[in-house]
Amino acid sequence: MSQSSRQGGLSPTRPSVDFDLHGVVGVRLAAPAAIDVDSLAKRLGPCQAALTREPDLTICFEREPGPPK
Repeated sequence: MSQSSRQGGLSPTRPSVDFDLHGVVGVRLAAPAAIDVDSLAKRLGPCQAALTREPDLTICFEREPGPPK
């Protein structure tokens, strides 16, 4: 799994993950959980690769805090 951290407030424990669809469209998942990455990889196929350009589409994942204790 190719992952690359990006600046801009991303969680260091959940770096961004890039997908390059045949050099035509770049997709970046920002702070995804492993299940998010697996889900997209199943749909797009084996195109997970670091982008050498800015992504065309960025999907940012924000987790809601758990219930108060």
